[in-house]
Amino acid sequence: MLTDRVSYRRTKDATTVVVSARVEKWKEALLVAWVLAWTVSGGFFIAELFNDPSEDQRLYLIILLSFWLYFEVRIGKAMFWRLFGMEFIRLKDGTLTLKKSMKKLGKAQDYFIDNIRDLAVIERADHSISKQFDSSFWVIGGETVKFDYMGKEIRFGRQLKNEEAKQLATFLAKEMPHR
Repeated sequence: MLTDRVSYRRTKDATTVVVSARVEKWKEALLVAWVLAWTVSGGFFIAELFNDPSEDQRLYLIILLSFWLYFEVRIGKAMFWRLFGMEFIRLKDGTLTLKKSMKKLGKAQDYFIDNIRDLAVIERADHSISKQFDSSFWVIGGETVKFDYMGKEIRFGRQLKNEEAKQLATFLAKEMPHR
């Protein structure tokens, strides 16, 4: 185990690293309560559409519900990510495989280790708005480690603390066969 959220397992064939998306129980409970309250409020808006509103009210409700639906999907995805999400990193046979997964669903991407350059922690100012937002538990984003792959920047390690991200990058650099 590298940290509370990052663990690894070595076998003779491969090294696998798992980055958990879990947060403290009170944060999970708060997120679930938020989704439930948001869903119930949307139900009231939908019910109001069937109470024969005026044309202006109907238009207002339709616009309101479009915004409501957008945030329902965003908050719901964040909740499912926190409850069931994991990132898998596997080093095997000269390939690094990244998979962002929710309940075993997700697509794995393979990268040839020989083409990986500049494995590093993504540096952000501690008080920047983007760092504060990306480290919030109600969003999914916030990758913390990157590498260059044939001119394209690949990011992973969602919402790791700076020290965790450094440990992960160092561990992966040591585990990769020398290029």
